[in-house]
Amino acid sequence: MVDPISQFLDLVPLKPGAYSVSEGELIILGNGFSEHFPLKNIRSVLAKCRRLEAFDGFEKLIEGFANPQQFGSTVFEIDSAIFCLANYPVSELEFSPSVLVGRKKKYPEFSMKLEDHADILVECKSMASLNRAKSSRVARLIKLVKPRALGIIPENRRLEVGFRGLPSHWNRNLVDQIFGAAGELVRRDFIQKGVTIRYKTGPAISLKLCRISDPLHFKGRLRAGDVGPNGNPKLLVSELSSLKQGNRALINDAFSQLPADKSHMIFVYSIDHDSCLAATKDIFATQGRDHLLAVHSWAKDVRIFWNPTASDATVTYLRKQMT
Repeated sequence: MVDPISQFLDLVPLKPGAYSVSEGELIILGNGFSEHFPLKNIRSVLAKCRRLEAFDGFEKLIEGFANPQQFGSTVFEIDSAIFCLANYPVSELEFSPSVLVGRKKKYPEFSMKLEDHADILVECKSMASLNRAKSSRVARLIKLVKPRALGIIPENRRLEVGFRGLPSHWNRNLVDQIFGAAGELVRRDFIQKGVTIRYKTGPAISLKLCRISDPLHFKGRLRAGDVGPNGNPKLLVSELSSLKQGNRALINDAFSQLPADKSHMIFVYSIDHDSCLAATKDIFATQGRDHLLAVHSWAKDVRIFWNPTASDATVTYLRKQMT
């Protein structure tokens, strides 16, 4: 019997050297990062791909898997398409349709035709992708921190290192400071109390010691260290960016792929619904995009923020479908 990971690898265009398989996990290997996808996740993604492969442009959709930087974003696009099929009266889907935005060709994630013949364009943006674009800023710090961190963190604990930016000039002394603080947290087992390292100039760095099973304290993950029990990271290095600002940036980025005069929706892997709602309210109040029907905020579940000023009658129709 062929296992789901082998079936998945037969379906998607992963390049040699861009992945490995270990103990029932598919590990995506990118430049300075890795992502772990357990067997149950791959089984789920494979089933969703089978559901979508009959639609136009499916080959373009799975091309995203070929780029390790885009692997997680492609999974998010698949989840968004499946959500639409499950919740809206969709009769047709087309992935990567060509549209004109100004005078330039753009390719939103997909378009869907509703049973009443309305066409809607959908663009997906992930907070994880936004953070990864910034990850080179901390690659050197992670390289220095990880070997020492994993040696002092107890099996059932996680160390989180959060920063709002690194000092303009820093050296190994910074890592020594981090581990002086981390060592004290571990020695006294100060769970969730944390410490902050402050500088005369530049931003502070915060550290938290958490139970490995607790929800992540620092949002906007850039990179996790080795995986501990139940797939949870033992080390987390994060940028403490404004989630509201990040979500607004994602939504504005989505607009660049969508014509303002066509009905459209946006899916955002937002991490935090409240921050996404705050950003979305600002967008609705200032952008004046009458054909934006809704922003879908995706964390552990999906919340739909409908545009109260949308001129398109489709939004009324869809809201009735959801109720």
